[in-house]
Amino acid sequence: MKFISKEWFYALCIFLIPLSVGMDLPGGASISFPGELMLAVLAGMVAFQILSKPLSYKKILLHPLSLLLLAEFIWMLISSFFSELPMVSFKRVIMKGIFLASLFVFTIQWAEKDSNKIKYLFLYALGLIIPVVYSEFRHYWLGMDFLEHVSLCKPFFDEHTIYGAAIAFVIPFAAVAAGNTQSLGIDKKYRIWIFALLILLVAGEYFAYSRAGVLSLMASLILYVFLKLNVQFKHLLIGLACILSLTFVFRSEIYSFTKSVSYQSNTA
Repeated sequence: MKFISKEWFYALCIFLIPLSVGMDLPGGASISFPGELMLAVLAGMVAFQILSKPLSYKKILLHPLSLLLLAEFIWMLISSFFSELPMVSFKRVIMKGIFLASLFVFTIQWAEKDSNKIKYLFLYALGLIIPVVYSEFRHYWLGMDFLEHVSLCKPFFDEHTIYGAAIAFVIPFAAVAAGNTQSLGIDKKYRIWIFALLILLVAGEYFAYSRAGVLSLMASLILYVFLKLNVQFKHLLIGLACILSLTFVFRSEIYSFTKSVSYQSNTA
């Protein structure tokens, strides 16, 4: 009898990724525990299945996107032989292979079931609850002056920009899920909990002071509006060209403004 199925192991892994903490290993290496360790185990399972039952993965592996990622992986592997720091490069190749096998190949296979198509996003969002609550509690305890404490999200995230990016990744999904529970096959009784999750994530993003995260959310909102208005692709290109043109024309002013911002993201 199996102690735990591969699907349950994957679900637990996705939930624990935001809760993982950095751990130093002998030789100067480090690992995010238990997330990356579980991903490595899952990648081993996927690799074994691909070798033993290649036909069951044929459709996934021969997809154009899979071939493109495989070409990139092979190029990384070849480049590592000519690296000035080969051990560092090969470690990166190994991690890339683990992520491709676990977070790409198996995620596609897992999402083939309709009931699983959005579960992994919910699992990741639920895993973020503890880091967000923990960070905001420390934020409040230290006087709500996050600019002086950009690493309040430790030990779950190294600093606030990564923390803000992790939250920004799931906010659009949570917002769509909160307003479209029926079309997504979510029971209406969970709507209030999804709204509560959305409010918590938005609060966490706001107090993360991550400009990149906020800008990405603004861009996703603009794209969502365009999609709802059925704006044609050529109009999107025209709008993008106008934005780039204005950026070029006012590049000096923009550069002067960014230089005037004294806050640095890497302040410890």
